[in-house]
Amino acid sequence: MLPISSSRIDGKEAERIIKGNIGLNLFLSGFEESRKEQFFDFGVIKEQHLWDSQDGSFKVRFVPFNNVFRVTIEENKGANFLIVPNRPVIAERIDARLNGFRTSSEGALLKAMGKKILNLWQIRNQMNPLYEIASNAIMKSSVRSNDFVHGNRTKEKVDRYMTFLTGIGILKREDGGYVIEASAEKNLDEGVSLGDVYDAMLSESIQKGHAYMTEFLHFTHITPFIRLGNSNYLPSYIARKRLGMNDADLSEYQHNFYGIKPRPLSRVLARASQMVEIGVFAREKSMTKGSLFISNEDVYADYSEKWKNEASSFMTTS
Repeated sequence: MLPISSSRIDGKEAERIIKGNIGLNLFLSGFEESRKEQFFDFGVIKEQHLWDSQDGSFKVRFVPFNNVFRVTIEENKGANFLIVPNRPVIAERIDARLNGFRTSSEGALLKAMGKKILNLWQIRNQMNPLYEIASNAIMKSSVRSNDFVHGNRTKEKVDRYMTFLTGIGILKREDGGYVIEASAEKNLDEGVSLGDVYDAMLSESIQKGHAYMTEFLHFTHITPFIRLGNSNYLPSYIARKRLGMNDADLSEYQHNFYGIKPRPLSRVLARASQMVEIGVFAREKSMTKGSLFISNEDVYADYSEKWKNEASSFMTTS
């Protein structure tokens, strides 16, 4: 609780008190009031270091993230106070806001990548159980969970696959079993190949449910590639230019944005090279830093267009 002189104050006064007592990197991002109450929403300004190994430029952007926590006014024993979350709670809410920001960017990037990500052999191999289920559902009138329990694959695991495919609209429950959704069946009837239908379904699966796939289906090979891509596309979006990065740059950006330990550069380079092969990164030569990786121009344009409205709910780069 922070004492104030009256039961109502304006936004500037609230911001002055919060900055003076909590942190200078906070700012008033929203204000609501009624006849009885006032609410002050505060955001946090995060310093982003952005460098481009392509032209050697470096810039710092101070990015405001809106609506991290709310402050209210309360009277207690004849005195008035600003009611502020404690510092650990504020820190948790900042982390949650930044996590949401990164995840939102990943979602936009996955949509912009489309089917390209399916050309990564690690991901295609790990998603084989989904193909097995989908292809059987297409070729048969109906399938059941027990049809796919074999080897080390348990009934519990198959049920998770079925729940996932049903949740994203690929399968539907019918008469105690599962059948393919009408839209996929219609595509097959119109002459689209099973492989194309499968690719479209898997692409849609990844875009709609990559977080679920990682956490509940344990399809973990998606995570390092989407983080690697996001570590180039997201800072490029903030910088408002497509940034060129070598393997060390990509590793450092991953560390800065995700807080993960720097990865072996040989692994970063190998994965980035795969991203070039599928058309998500482009490779350019540098006189001083060898090969540089830069976002694919068309994918970056699509990513920026898909994400700009949602990004503005988190922050502004103007």
